[in-house]
Amino acid sequence: MAGRPALDCYELRHCAATMLLERGMTPWDVAIQLGHQDGGRLITSLYGHPSEVAARERLLAAWDESPALAERIGSGARREQTP
Repeated sequence: MAGRPALDCYELRHCAATMLLERGMTPWDVAIQLGHQDGGRLITSLYGHPSEVAARERLLAAWDESPALAERIGSGARREQTP
């Protein structure tokens, strides 16, 4: 693959999970994308490995955002519950 080592599907899943987490998606969001039914538990324990630096940058940005902007963007923490 263009001079790169071969990657298997599990390595690509790890990469995708990490990239989504780095972009601010919640483990719950990533679990849905990967087809998991566990509410994000496997994502937090196995798949996602975001950096501490990126997490701190997101935390600082969250404190800098206006409440109106944060409400418009949403955090992914509020979910509709299905019966």
